[in-house]
Amino acid sequence: MQHIIDWAKQSDTLEKIELNVRASNGRAIALYKKMGFIEEGRLKNRVKIDQSHYIDDGLKALSVNEKISRSHV
Repeated sequence: MQHIIDWAKQSDTLEKIELNVRASNGRAIALYKKMGFIEEGRLKNRVKIDQSHYIDDGLKALSVNEKISRSHV
């Protein structure tokens, strides 16, 4: 993941990296937070687990363009 972030920061065209993560995946959420991703939204009941149980997806993003990063502070 760090390699992808470093590569994206060198790009002249990329502005941010976006991803979806299951709300139940605490380890992945902790990793993304540690790497600087922030939650930009949530897709409610995105994944059906069984007949009556659903899981949300969190929408995460990391700005890799300095101008954009500073404008969100």
